[in-house]
Amino acid sequence: MTDNSNRERPDMTSGALTSYKRDEQVKDNIDIVGRTRLPLLSLSGLDQTPFLPLLQEPAEHTTVPLRNHAEREFASPPSNTPFVPVLETPFTPAWYAAHNNNSAQPDATSYAIHNNNSIRPGAISPAGSVNKRTARRRPKWPFFLFIVLSCFFIFGLGTYIYFAHAAHPGLPKHTPPNNRLHSGAISPAMAGFSSEKGESFPVGGQSTLVIKGQKGNVGVTAGSTGTITVKASSNGRRADVINQSISANQSHDDKGHDVINITTAPGNINVDYTITMPADAQVKVEVDAGSISIAGVSGVNVDANSGSLNIENVSGPTNAYTTNGNITARKLKGPVVLESVNGSINADAVIGQLKAVTQNGDVVVREAMLNGQSALKTNYGSVRLSGSIDAHGTYTLSTHNGNVNLSLPGNTSFQMHTSTASGSINNEFGHNVVGHTPQANITISIIGGGSIAINKTV
Repeated sequence: MTDNSNRERPDMTSGALTSYKRDEQVKDNIDIVGRTRLPLLSLSGLDQTPFLPLLQEPAEHTTVPLRNHAEREFASPPSNTPFVPVLETPFTPAWYAAHNNNSAQPDATSYAIHNNNSIRPGAISPAGSVNKRTARRRPKWPFFLFIVLSCFFIFGLGTYIYFAHAAHPGLPKHTPPNNRLHSGAISPAMAGFSSEKGESFPVGGQSTLVIKGQKGNVGVTAGSTGTITVKASSNGRRADVINQSISANQSHDDKGHDVINITTAPGNINVDYTITMPADAQVKVEVDAGSISIAGVSGVNVDANSGSLNIENVSGPTNAYTTNGNITARKLKGPVVLESVNGSINADAVIGQLKAVTQNGDVVVREAMLNGQSALKTNYGSVRLSGSIDAHGTYTLSTHNGNVNLSLPGNTSFQMHTSTASGSINNEFGHNVVGHTPQANITISIIGGGSIAINKTV
């Protein structure tokens, strides 16, 4: 340690001498080079970068506590005090007390600052503030990415299962015919179906067959008594695929008659049905699209969204509807209802009450024997009726735009009312009231433009 007491003192007054001693004491306190007792040859000739690291400045958010006058002098030396290089010295609490004549120990924060140790996040700074540096938080985007990918996977899996089931629904269990209930009922679980050889259902009189298809053609003809046979095909598809798409069951109605239900499961498969059934049976058909042909049964009920209908030789009630398609009927015994939205209606040899109505298309009825309240109507098309009418009936023939042609035997008694907005009226009977009572009531009207012709036949 350097002893500054042997230094020469210049001659000065008492006040100047006191100031000189104070300055010498300050220099002695900050003479760290002397205290280190390092074998330094000389401090002259040092370049701008010292060979030993200098004491680093504390961080901006920290404050070095100044505990006594000497430290304040060290922090802000007088302008006339020469610069002395300060070497990095181990700044321990014992050194601090020995060289500052102060028994007070510096706090841990000051110790850490002077020894170039960083303060941990959240520690209390010398000024009493909290170090606000926080740990870097882990990014959250991997978690959200995982959630989004999981949702896509679940959605895709559900879509695949749905369409796979729709195309290949589960195969129902098949129960041999001898295990069926005595009442004739077959539960859906027992409803096996074989498209290769077809399914035969023993039935009694006045039975009913119900076909609920999706897309496909249906053909029904009269067959042997006591049995309904159903065969199915689907554009060359394997038999097991067709069988899985069809369910069948048999039950009884409230009158004890047999009812056979054949249903095609929803999906992308089209099933065509070929059916034979007793002549005294009735058939009900519901399809989304497909052509339907029925012949030789005692009753028909058809509902098709799209497709043509061909019905003939029906001895009982007929009710046929299609949204898009033509209707052809022959040898029907009424009552008969034929309806289409976009399509023409052609009927031959209809006996009984007839209602033939379409929105767009012609209505043509030939060789008919009509009675009751019969009507032939269209919005855009012509209406033609030939045959005989019962004197106790009421008959309406109308169109919005088109011609009306009525042909009746010469001995027919009737009262006729005709009207057209634009067109001619030709009546071969000469009068609108013909014959004696009872007289049939006939109304012919054309709302738009068109001609009316009443013809007399032999």
